[in-house]
Amino acid sequence: MAVVYNLSVSTPSPSYVAFGDAMSVDLYPESDVRERLGHAEAGLGAASLLFRNVDSMWPEFTGKDLRTRSPELQLQNLTSDGAMIETVRDQLRGVAGPETVSIVTLTIGGIDLIDALGLVASGPDAKLRESAHIRHRFTELVGHLRAALPNARLILTTIYDPTDGTGLLWSTQAPIPIDLLSEMNDHIRATAHATRGAVLADVDLHFRGHGIHADEAEPWYWRHSVIEPSARGASEIRRTFWNALETTRG
Repeated sequence: MAVVYNLSVSTPSPSYVAFGDAMSVDLYPESDVRERLGHAEAGLGAASLLFRNVDSMWPEFTGKDLRTRSPELQLQNLTSDGAMIETVRDQLRGVAGPETVSIVTLTIGGIDLIDALGLVASGPDAKLRESAHIRHRFTELVGHLRAALPNARLILTTIYDPTDGTGLLWSTQAPIPIDLLSEMNDHIRATAHATRGAVLADVDLHFRGHGIHADEAEPWYWRHSVIEPSARGASEIRRTFWNALETTRG
């Protein structure tokens, strides 16, 4: 469900719009905190944290959020669990005041790739064709966002790899073809470089070594579903968003 904070229909305030999938939503990080720490805390997804840090959870980021930098900025969090590339076109229709959108984050493509794995039984050609089609759809989507939100800084995000390059998501199954993910991430990097007003948040690079097989006291992935971010993971995705903005600021 879309969450829109304090938006005026007649005179929209400047806003940050979050598009995409579970890499950005609040659901899994908040569930992680309830289970591990035994209390409820709201606004723990990557998009929410970029907008307004939860200081009690992440004191390192106190004062390092969009709302502190620009108190007039509002959040339109249109992300949804299970979103795919085509879903973002629907999310875009929910944007209020597109001309006043100043920052956009996009986390998308992971579910599209998982769907493509279902074509493996149809042979390698079918898998490769669908992988290429996903990359093409991503390029079209970014162009559509660029045209629809002309004043926004676009933060394009690579997709993390919970397997750290092994392809082993589940010990009882064969490795997944991780090359599809590598090709997609390279394409996202190239698209960010080629798109006016876009910057890259390289979540894939930042998350390497913190996969589901790593021995960490505070895992970066949610233990109940290894393709979702934990509370720590969501904060680290937020870190890549923030760093991407900071390195291009000014």
